[in-house]
Amino acid sequence: MVEDGIKAAELENDPASPWSAHACALLGFGLHLAGDPDATPMLERALAAGASWPMTRIIALSVSALRAADEGKLARAQRLAEEAARMVDGRGFSRWPPSSFILAALGTVHSRQGHLEDARAEFEYALYRRRQWVLKTPWVSVEIQLRLAEVLLALDDRATATATVAEVRNVLTVSPDGAG
Repeated sequence: MVEDGIKAAELENDPASPWSAHACALLGFGLHLAGDPDATPMLERALAAGASWPMTRIIALSVSALRAADEGKLARAQRLAEEAARMVDGRGFSRWPPSSFILAALGTVHSRQGHLEDARAEFEYALYRRRQWVLKTPWVSVEIQLRLAEVLLALDDRATATATVAEVRNVLTVSPDGAG
């Protein structure tokens, strides 16, 4: 995914083109999933692009929000996630897979603020909305499940955390490509 994204971003580098924003957003998403710190600048390029399609912007906002929350920039994370949520609600995209990343970002914000029950609810709802896409795009689900497991451990719900990690293990067994 990352290699294809790099090539697409190199080929489509006109910031006025919606294809450029799309290439940057998807490359940023791929870099995020790979744990690469270069994801944030690539997502920022996607957000700064003059033209982008709504779904492209939703992806860039959502993943940027999640990364900002991970970096402790909670106000920014919440602002980005809320902008993405408004776009999703206003365009009928709430059942599309990228909308689960909005919930994951909000769950991460709640978790970092110490609102663990709210975080748990956001992560569980994100996973509920992703159920039909788990095997098509397993890495997003895996990330959300691991974030949920951390919250469950903090809530001292070891049984549910163990079951959540077991689900992750099952997904990794079925789809081992990229499990590293």
